[in-house]
Amino acid sequence: MRVFKSITLAFAGAVTSVALAAAPVQLSEQVTQLNQEIVSILAPFQNQSTKAELLFSKIRTDAKRALRMTVSGLYMKAGAKTTLTVKADEISYKYGFGGRRPTTRVKGSVAVDLTKLMPAADLNSLFDSLEQIIPQYAADFTKRYGQAVTVAAKVSDKVITKDGNYQSLRLHLDVNFDLSKLPADKPVTDVMMKSIRADIYLTAATGAIVNVKVVSNPKYKAFQDDQQGLKDILDKLLNKDPDQLKSIENMFRQIDDMVSGVLN
Repeated sequence: MRVFKSITLAFAGAVTSVALAAAPVQLSEQVTQLNQEIVSILAPFQNQSTKAELLFSKIRTDAKRALRMTVSGLYMKAGAKTTLTVKADEISYKYGFGGRRPTTRVKGSVAVDLTKLMPAADLNSLFDSLEQIIPQYAADFTKRYGQAVTVAAKVSDKVITKDGNYQSLRLHLDVNFDLSKLPADKPVTDVMMKSIRADIYLTAATGAIVNVKVVSNPKYKAFQDDQQGLKDILDKLLNKDPDQLKSIENMFRQIDDMVSGVLN
């Protein structure tokens, strides 16, 4: 279980690293400059056993906020036990017409042979725990939001060998909020999402495929003008703010150290 948590944190870290940089610019020249800056930042992670990439496209803003962006990324590490590859095929954001349905999509994968990282008993325990997580999430959402939320949780594609070892599992979660029915102690500005749809397919031998769509609540407090947004972070990057640039390098270094410990 500890190994899987490390892998999960590595994937989350990679996605977070993308999200930290995923802020808007208006000119293609600025996008190019940002991509070039990131190439320099990731240079220490390019060698025979490691590869790291981050690339922005479809980036558009107005004076206040990000309107649309798409970014992709890759992190690969070859270790003594196996190779792990994290791919963010698409992390996209679209503010939408009038900002009524700000939508974020994440499509990616973690390619790794888990059977080479942990014994069968631990791997079975991992799959069993994941199988329990989805209904638990459904119960937690319902407990917190009552009639304001509708949750569909499903486990499918469950394959177990004749020896009792898990081979695959698919987890699906579909959550929709009716913000007009929130409990009295849940102000609309504290609810981050209107909906979330997540699909995760996990196999013991090949890793995980992740597909997530989140529609944000435009009344959520993070959308208010006095809150720091992605545009602010990007401005620091474009201005070569030393602390902001160092934070991206540190993020990838933490991921690299963590994954190295798992694979070797």
